[in-house]
Amino acid sequence: MANDEARARILEAAGPIFAAKGYHGATIREICEAAGVNVAAVNYHFRNKRTLYVASLGLALESTASRVQFPTWSPEEPAEVRLKQCVCTLVERMAELNDVAWQTRLILSECLAPTGIHSDEIARFVQLLMDVLLPILENLLPGDSLQSKRLWLGYSIMSQCMFARIAFAMLPQQHGDPPSNDEVAQYITDLSLEAISRFD
Repeated sequence: MANDEARARILEAAGPIFAAKGYHGATIREICEAAGVNVAAVNYHFRNKRTLYVASLGLALESTASRVQFPTWSPEEPAEVRLKQCVCTLVERMAELNDVAWQTRLILSECLAPTGIHSDEIARFVQLLMDVLLPILENLLPGDSLQSKRLWLGYSIMSQCMFARIAFAMLPQQHGDPPSNDEVAQYITDLSLEAISRFD
């Protein structure tokens, strides 16, 4: 039990530090100080900084997904409605950036400035999102649409959800309050449906 507690404390301390300083800026020593353990504990539980970073990123991805989950749709639910709800879920996950959630910051940091050691975790994160988006897009696009069109449209929607929240977080005060999550989701959905309507 003590070993499990030490491992949990290390992960709890490592995530925020990696999110704030990046993989290269964070040090094992400061993570250990924050966790109240010695360096040997990190070596025992994670072997090295690289493995600890991957574990922190995995925790961030799982935590974000569990806090804001995709709805469960019935087969009769119109694809347009499913798309809006899917987009709203993605926007809500990214909106945690405004609350300075370390999990969201770590994910965005890895996406924007990849360390090169994240491939499996981020690929799994993206694949889970695409597993939700692609069936919706298949219902919305013409039957003879190329798979590449569905993929790129899915990536486009994901990118809009991610960067909209970053942009609004950076707006100066004179632009007023940022739009609500629902307003952002509606805009992205409307834009995506308009694009779909123009596909051959």
